[in-house]
Amino acid sequence: KILLLSLAPIGGSPLCHNFQGGWESLLALIAVLSMTLGNLVAMTQKNLKRLLAYSSIAHAGYILVGVVAATRMGIASVFYYLAIYAFTNLGAFGVIATVAAKTGGDDLSDFSGIGKRSPLLSFFMVIFILSLAGFPPLEGFFGKFYLFLSAVGRDAERDGLMWLVVAGVANSAISLYYYLKILKQMYIIEPTNAEPLRASPSMMVALALSALVVVGLGVYPSPILSLLNNLLSYLPFGS
Repeated sequence: KILLLSLAPIGGSPLCHNFQGGWESLLALIAVLSMTLGNLVAMTQKNLKRLLAYSSIAHAGYILVGVVAATRMGIASVFYYLAIYAFTNLGAFGVIATVAAKTGGDDLSDFSGIGKRSPLLSFFMVIFILSLAGFPPLEGFFGKFYLFLSAVGRDAERDGLMWLVVAGVANSAISLYYYLKILKQMYIIEPTNAEPLRASPSMMVALALSALVVVGLGVYPSPILSLLNNLLSYLPFGS
């Protein structure tokens, strides 16, 4: 509200067009730095909790794209992305916590072969990881799609945002490296311990509900987007 209503007159241009600098150019720069540095540092991590923590920095950069777009669709996409990211991240950390409790660690090596040790738990992790990576038809893909689409629409009206979309797409491609590395560790690398790995019933129910939301909001995002657009109808911006 502060940025889009109170500070709208000094938003400026994301590329300082006609030397009109403002909070949009500042947030656009922060978005690119967040995406790039978060992904590059995440690529070097061997601990999964730290890996997801640094990837969260990259996701914060994606979210800022919708804020910089400064349209009703952009802000609706921000809230949609926040909602889906919450369920996706909670699910992923739930799997990590379960594996850590059974193996004594949460490094990448502790996930070796859990696809064989716990097929259902691994299946949930696949959903969460592919959603974070932005694979369709999961909600992570549509979250990024609507964020970038809002920037493309804004670029058609006022120049200066297409470069931010290109940076977002490029960083999404970079993130595939470490997300797919997790899946490789789970399914390709042989386990050092063949003992079955079981989670508690309550944890499995929580993971199943999170996975259901991740898939459901990805396959059918229209209701929540329509609701968000109606809730944000007070914004004096274009769609």
